[in-house]
Amino acid sequence: MTSFDLFRNSVLKMYQKKKSQDLLDSWLSNPSPANLKKYCLVRLNEGLNVDDTKVFERVFVSNGNVDDLERTINRTEPEKLKTLQYFIIGRTKTTDENLVKLLAVLIDFQPRPFRLNDWSKKEEGGTILCDYPTDQEAKSNNQPQKNNDVLIVNDFKDKFYKRKKSVVYAIGSAALGLGICFRIIDWQAEQCMLWQDEQYIAVHCKDNYPNTIALNPGVLHTFRKITRPDTLTIRHEKRVWYSKIDNHVEFFTTIGHGFHPEFMDRSLKAATKEILEKYAGKSMKGNGEDIPTNEK
Repeated sequence: MTSFDLFRNSVLKMYQKKKSQDLLDSWLSNPSPANLKKYCLVRLNEGLNVDDTKVFERVFVSNGNVDDLERTINRTEPEKLKTLQYFIIGRTKTTDENLVKLLAVLIDFQPRPFRLNDWSKKEEGGTILCDYPTDQEAKSNNQPQKNNDVLIVNDFKDKFYKRKKSVVYAIGSAALGLGICFRIIDWQAEQCMLWQDEQYIAVHCKDNYPNTIALNPGVLHTFRKITRPDTLTIRHEKRVWYSKIDNHVEFFTTIGHGFHPEFMDRSLKAATKEILEKYAGKSMKGNGEDIPTNEK
């Protein structure tokens, strides 16, 4: 098995793990080509680093002209992502390397980007797929205690004191481990969010609130409904997002998941100069207070 085979299998396992824990966006949980394309636009508008941007360009840009990546993705036929869908659902075992790397970006797989040195020394089955300490790491962290045991055997005079010290370490490690465990359990339980008034709030998935979606920390902390559209000006062009439903326009601070939080079949669009002039700014009444846009 090659290094990239290990990377590919690890990315797929992480996808399956996050899906089983309901940690994926609904579009990723139902990976049709159209949904994958939509979520690619969401990730693009959330902001990509240089390496992730290169992955997007390799998948969507065929002529080497990268003037407007968002426009290029919008013009891409969803069927281009059909092979990625087949890979995710298990219809095929392999797929194009760039599509695997794209999936890694979409699910925020770590470590990425793929580097040969990161995977060449990993044996099959040895890839770490969790964010909290594994049994192997825990044993490594407890190495000083093993050294104490060796010293106890080699130095009978200090046996009592060293054993006492080991017991204290063991109790402390157990308490710390329990604290981490309970924190992880509590964190995993609160992995949903729902829309309330003007923003998302985190909730426990087990409470079964209606219209909950998988928690996305970025969306949770930055996505807000703009309640004072009269404060918007043309300087907010393409810096805020809007939805128009039955001639009623609402503005939001970011693209969020890419859809209206209460009408999930309606997508959000970047506000144009024309939209702002018609539905915001001086056309609205208000006292001119400023609003957050999450951009400088």
